[in-house]
Amino acid sequence: MTRLIAKLKTSRGAYKLEVKDQLALAYAERQLPQGERLRSGDLATGDDGHVYEIVARPEKLLHIDCPAPREAAIVGYVLGNGHVPAQIGKGFVRIVHVPELEQAFPSLGVKVSQVEAPFEPDLGGEALHHHHVHEHDHGHDHDHGHHHKHD
Repeated sequence: MTRLIAKLKTSRGAYKLEVKDQLALAYAERQLPQGERLRSGDLATGDDGHVYEIVARPEKLLHIDCPAPREAAIVGYVLGNGHVPAQIGKGFVRIVHVPELEQAFPSLGVKVSQVEAPFEPDLGGEALHHHHVHEHDHGHDHDHGHHHKHD
């Protein structure tokens, strides 16, 4: 199978691109070596030099009903605490099937069912990063209040 190398950062119409084929991939298979996630409709280059259109392949998901703020708060807390990628819809959240969560949510008063559907999570790894502030010394002065004349 072709190994994907990079996501094309240009629109399909910007250049005359020849798309060799569509690749239907599950969510876990749509991560590039650099960690970037591919979404359905993205174009990516393969190690064979060809361009491929990515299609989100249907997979086993948990469909979690969130009809009211109480359920939404419980689901948000549990998923956020576990850093679980989630696809958010009107009145529901979908996640990749996790048996422990499928069993846990009903005990918290939240209805869960299994569905087979493409998984396109919102606010994935590329959108939410943990930022850490690091103080360090560059070893040089940043005061550039004077002018240099070079010959």
